[in-house]
Amino acid sequence: MVVLLGVAVSAQTTIQTPTGPREDSGWILRLTSEDRESFLQALNELRLGAWEQLGRPDPPEVPDDLAPDSPNILHWWTLEIASRFQTRLISEESPE
Repeated sequence: MVVLLGVAVSAQTTIQTPTGPREDSGWILRLTSEDRESFLQALNELRLGAWEQLGRPDPPEVPDDLAPDSPNILHWWTLEIASRFQTRLISEESPE
């Protein structure tokens, strides 16, 4: 069960620790095609919501002078992380 934005979504996912030699470390997330599409849509909603909260910046790039205690830092973080996840999911050749 995945909960995003207060909506429960049933997901058939596999999360496992990497095995064998790897250059990077972390977790592997395997999604079905349908779950991948749902995850991409949820990430897009998060990204667009943050972009709206920031006043629709063009281009949507984190300002160099953004203070660590800025009230907008969470919106910038959400925009950046959601974008990175989307890019990675879209760039994967085999989503399953």
